[in-house]
Amino acid sequence: MIHVDPREGSRDLASLLTTYGSGKRIKVEMQRMDFADFAFDGNGPHGKSRIGIERKKLRDLLGSIETGRLAGHQLPGLLENYDYIWIIVEGLFRGDPNTGVLEEPRGMGKWKPVSIGRRTFMFATVDNFLNSLATQTPCKIKVCGTAHDTATAIINLYTWWQKDWRAHKSCKVIYDPFPARAYVLKPTFMRRVANQLPGVGWEKSEPVDTYFSSVLDMCIASVEQWQQLPGIGKMLATRIIKLLNGEIDEDEL
Repeated sequence: MIHVDPREGSRDLASLLTTYGSGKRIKVEMQRMDFADFAFDGNGPHGKSRIGIERKKLRDLLGSIETGRLAGHQLPGLLENYDYIWIIVEGLFRGDPNTGVLEEPRGMGKWKPVSIGRRTFMFATVDNFLNSLATQTPCKIKVCGTAHDTATAIINLYTWWQKDWRAHKSCKVIYDPFPARAYVLKPTFMRRVANQLPGVGWEKSEPVDTYFSSVLDMCIASVEQWQQLPGIGKMLATRIIKLLNGEIDEDEL
C-alpha cells in the first residue's frame, strides 16, 4: 500500500498510482503525514523499512531553496521518520547554453527563464543544491519531467521495495551483503578462472576462491576436496578435474 498525503502537491497523483502496467492494481490510501508526500513499507536488508518520498515541482523547489524550508525543516523530519528517502524534482528545465540562466519550455521548441516574481535563477543554483543533498545527506534524488513520470517513478520504487532484499541480484557482485557504499573490486585471477569452469559460474566461484590457495592448488585437488564446496557434487567435481588436467575438452562437456 502507498500512503498519499491528501494535501496539494501529492493528492493529484493518487489516481495515477492506482493502476500499474498491464492493469495490476496498487492500493493507495490517503493519509495526512507531517513529512513526505508519499510513503510505504518495503523489504530492507534487516527487515521492514519505511520509505518516504518528497515531491518538489520546480518552483516549489526554488521556493524551498530561498526560504531554507527543505534543508532546515523538511529534511530533518524526513530523516527522523524514514529509513530511505527520495526527493523527486518534477519539471522540464535546463541551463541557457550561453548564460546559464535556469529555463523552462515555453512551446514551439523555445525556452524562457524561470522566474518567481521578478527574480530569475541560475541553473547551477538548483544543480548544486541537489548535488549537496545527494552527497551530504542520505537522500536520493530523481528528476522527472511530468506528473506521469513522477507517478511511474513512485510505482517503480514501490514494486522494487516489495521484493525480498536478497532477491535483488543486479549489483550483487559489488556488495556483500550491504556496505554503506558499494565499491567495484576486480575479482581475483583464481576466481576468474573458476568462473569459466563447467557448472561453477560466478556465484560458486567465490567459495572456490576462498577454499583453494592458488590455481595450482585448484588443479591438483581431488574429487573429495572439490565436493567440500557448496553446489559441487561428485559428478561435477570429476568433470572439472578432467578438464583442468586436459583429459577432456570443453566441447566434450
